[in-house]
Amino acid sequence: MGRTSMDGNQSITRAGATDSWETLCTEVMEVRLRPDFPSVIDYRLKAPQAGRTMLGQVRDMRLVAINGVEIELGSAQVELERENQTSLVYRLHAIAAGQGINAVLAVRISVEDASLSYKVISIRNQSGPDHPVQTVAFPGQCLISVTSTQADAEFTGARMSADVSISGDVHRAVTEQMEEDPIGQDYMYGFLSADGLSAGLWSNSEHDGTTASKTGTGGAQNTRVMTVRDQVDGVTVLGLTSAPWIYNRVVQDSHGRSYTVEETDKPAMAVALAGDLNDDGVVNWQDGAIAFRHIMNNPYGSDDIPDQVARRIAMNFGSQAQNPFMTTLDNVKRVALATDGLGQSVLLKGYGNEGHDSGHPDYDDIGRRMGGVQDLNTLMDRGKAYGARFGVHVNVDEMFPEAKAFSENMIRRDDKGGLCYGWNWLDQTVGIDGIYDLASGARRERFAALAREVGDRMDFVYVDVWGDGTSGEEDSWQTRKLSKILTDNGWGIGTEYASANEYDATFQHWSLDLTYGSPHDKGENSQVMRFLRNHQKDSWIGDHRAFGGAANAPLLGGYSMKDFEGWQGRNDFDAYMDNLYTCDLSTKFIQHFRIMAWYNDPINVDSVHDSTRNQGNEQVELVNDQGDRLIISRGSNEQTSPAYRERTMRLNGRVVLVGDLEANDPKADKPGLETGTGAGAYLLPWVWDANTGDLLDPDEQKLYHWNTAGGSTTWELPESWRDASTVIVYRLTDQGRSEPREIPVVQGSLTLDAKPRTPYLVCRHAGQGVQVDWSGEHLVDAGFNGGERLFQSVWSVKGPGRASITKGQCANPMLRLEGSVCAVQPLTSLVPGRRYALYLGLDNRGGRVELSVEADQGGQLARNMSGPSIAENYVKAYAHNTDAPTTDGSSYFQNAYLFFTAPKGGQTRLALAHEGGGVVYLDDIRLVENDYDGISLDQDGHLAELTCDFEDNVQGIWPFVVAGAEGVEDNRIHLAQLHEPFTQAGWDVKRMDDVLQGDWSLKVNGLTGRYALLFQTIPQNVPFAPGRHYRVSFDYQCGSDGIYALAIGRGEYPGEDLNLYPLHKALGATARCEFELTGDPNGDTWFGIYSTDRKPDLEGSSGSEANMAGYQDLVLDNLRITSL
Repeated sequence: MGRTSMDGNQSITRAGATDSWETLCTEVMEVRLRPDFPSVIDYRLKAPQAGRTMLGQVRDMRLVAINGVEIELGSAQVELERENQTSLVYRLHAIAAGQGINAVLAVRISVEDASLSYKVISIRNQSGPDHPVQTVAFPGQCLISVTSTQADAEFTGARMSADVSISGDVHRAVTEQMEEDPIGQDYMYGFLSADGLSAGLWSNSEHDGTTASKTGTGGAQNTRVMTVRDQVDGVTVLGLTSAPWIYNRVVQDSHGRSYTVEETDKPAMAVALAGDLNDDGVVNWQDGAIAFRHIMNNPYGSDDIPDQVARRIAMNFGSQAQNPFMTTLDNVKRVALATDGLGQSVLLKGYGNEGHDSGHPDYDDIGRRMGGVQDLNTLMDRGKAYGARFGVHVNVDEMFPEAKAFSENMIRRDDKGGLCYGWNWLDQTVGIDGIYDLASGARRERFAALAREVGDRMDFVYVDVWGDGTSGEEDSWQTRKLSKILTDNGWGIGTEYASANEYDATFQHWSLDLTYGSPHDKGENSQVMRFLRNHQKDSWIGDHRAFGGAANAPLLGGYSMKDFEGWQGRNDFDAYMDNLYTCDLSTKFIQHFRIMAWYNDPINVDSVHDSTRNQGNEQVELVNDQGDRLIISRGSNEQTSPAYRERTMRLNGRVVLVGDLEANDPKADKPGLETGTGAGAYLLPWVWDANTGDLLDPDEQKLYHWNTAGGSTTWELPESWRDASTVIVYRLTDQGRSEPREIPVVQGSLTLDAKPRTPYLVCRHAGQGVQVDWSGEHLVDAGFNGGERLFQSVWSVKGPGRASITKGQCANPMLRLEGSVCAVQPLTSLVPGRRYALYLGLDNRGGRVELSVEADQGGQLARNMSGPSIAENYVKAYAHNTDAPTTDGSSYFQNAYLFFTAPKGGQTRLALAHEGGGVVYLDDIRLVENDYDGISLDQDGHLAELTCDFEDNVQGIWPFVVAGAEGVEDNRIHLAQLHEPFTQAGWDVKRMDDVLQGDWSLKVNGLTGRYALLFQTIPQNVPFAPGRHYRVSFDYQCGSDGIYALAIGRGEYPGEDLNLYPLHKALGATARCEFELTGDPNGDTWFGIYSTDRKPDLEGSSGSEANMAGYQDLVLDNLRITSL
């Protein structure tokens, strides 16, 4: 028997039954393997690690496990073929006749540099399709091992924890008395170190195991590495092997149908060995982790993550089309100007159907109200020129009855045959049968349909709520299958929950959105994982000190996503930019480097500590591909000290960042570049192309400056800038580079005077920077983003009053008209004879507004006149809701419409006019083709008749607007779409029709007991002329008696003379409401629907079943208003 002498005069079994072995060689390593089973004996390193050895499998074991059945193989069941000096193939004949197992496995073991790959390259199942090979394992077969007699023998492992107070890491010395890990022997990552070598084991196993903190499923439990503890010749041996692999898995859906699903990948594991790779004089897990990067999986799209500086969500919801695709493109341009072209990543949350949480899972149903496929593709095509990438939000857990994919086959049912329900907001959802969706190919085909619509333009897909179990187990195997579908289409992956899909996802929403969710699900809390992949993922716990623990000033930063396009009601552009420069630019700068050493982590006391580094305080050392060295040092490890939140970053020895960038105390000391105390500042080099990540030409490289407290700071320029005698410094705004100043360079250093919290750009030479084209399909600068100069050049302004560009209280540009003034711009590219709808937001604080479309031939084609606005805006994702005030702490922005037919010849113009006192604010002009033609006027220009069946609504619930019953919210009022029989009464537990006639109706979902107005007309949509009489009628269904009421009022709600008329129960049978009203002398009469204080009659049901039935709902259709 082959034996080797160990430290302490201990000897253990090495080779097995004979003294023979096979050898694989590289220039740096020789590996000995057993000839009669795919098993590594040991690794013998050559120069520069000559004489160092790491053990493989110590005890001779020849087990293969198929479907959990362990089969011991003899020499006759193993065939060996040498391919070359670096590769062997073993063929294993695994037979357990009485258990339906007869398979031949081919295992290739190969070596490259200091790594070894162990891969099952084929499995031939000779038992037939009734006995598939479902799982494969090599029980106890370790690729690397260390013993208790070796010097500095230790194990480091990592499991998933997303809790800020619980680390997922385990560090344990390998001793004779070492105890078992109380959680288990399975890990996501594992490393062994001893005798001057360190190595990690990688596996592609889809095994579900343990976690360090409470998580959902969805890949959070994907422990791929197993520790194996053994006693050999009285010595404790700890080895690493792979967790079992899933192969051709037999699964059953909720309807009892069985499927055999083929493998995603062939089973594989690998190891990489390392000496002192970070040159710190010590070999530990960090050296193994550096080598591990050569063998680990790299999530699709991970190379692009460092360049995605400006992440955000653009939100559409509830039929409102708050951010049509062309508006999102305008916002891409604004960010490009304000950052001088830094990379952007925009998640289109609500790209489909009626917006977010509508129409799932019809992935190819691109929202027509947002602009449809054409505008979506235009957004992605044009946005790329500004460094922007785009992805969409999808749901593979839940589905809405309106979705065309909703079917009996797709529905997940419980053991009693009832519906398994999901989220309820706009509508009650039903769980997708995840096994059916996967095994039938339905999911793959729906994503293929989306790919056919968008081509290769899209960058990523964000998978909502995966891991909460609505569609079934949603385990790591199903997660890997889902990931394969997405990456096969060329899409990277994001998830919602911070612990989900660790293997394939490059970002998790709850990790980025620091105030969203709880401290128990805020990012991957593992030094091991972050050491390995900080440069690849936005999955880490960021700086949110209220949560404490790992969320208090992480030294490597962490992305902080604030948004300004409606998600969570965040609509403040300036706040978004402030956050980007405070938190995110430095985080992304760091991600362009790979971690090489991490010392003195203050919250991970069992990790690597070295009192000689940074006086015992935390320090991280990183390197990029060009060899540039970045060192980040914490001011103090004492968490109660202000210096705990202060850091110093040095690039090639030069300070590039210092202090606490989030210091909010205006009295905080200004940054001291030597001491690192006080508020933060930086001068960060930026040398990477936003689209490719490639290095920019030297003349295009630039420096970004930010000073939290403001004032004067002096910085040593990078070595590549030392030939510069002067530089040009710009202030960055949403108009791009501004206020250029030429600053001298003195002995290689630069002194900058900065305003507090203001971004500056330092360039070698003067230049224009990002150039933006604000032209649109029909008019220029529809969102008034181009500033005063552009406005004056494209609009003709007449009258003694004033027309100017201003900003709301959340930095949203808009047009301000004061006094008697009219602004006119030509409309272009109209198709003669086509019907159009033009709408724009309007907030009138006094006087009278007239909006009109005029033609050279035919005069006015459409006109809309309105007095002062009477209804605040409560649509959360809209940039001008009343929590994002126009002025004086409120917003009365509501859309005003003009419907017209394009003339056959001559110029067509849009005219925006104001008369009288006060001011009107206007924004977001949009012109779309639309067939609506339901308004007629009498000879005096007053409303004669208006009809609306909601079939041609451009956006929103016109002619109504959402009122304040929910406050500023993602309102539970929307346009419901027909999908028979599932949206209609009589299917399953449903008692109410979602659609009364045609394909669309207006639906209120469960807004009972609010004692408040839900929606109403406003004069700019339905002008009830003073003293005129009108008859109004509409069809409706109401889930319970008196839970909703017709409301008639005047002026701003609640106002005076509010009259309520309860609506009777009409459940599954359409009723009609008809009434008359007279226009108030002030011209501000309205009607709407009110939520009373009456409780609904649930008829003995409860919860999701009652929601699905419709007892709390209201559906309205076929509105008609006639002047008498």
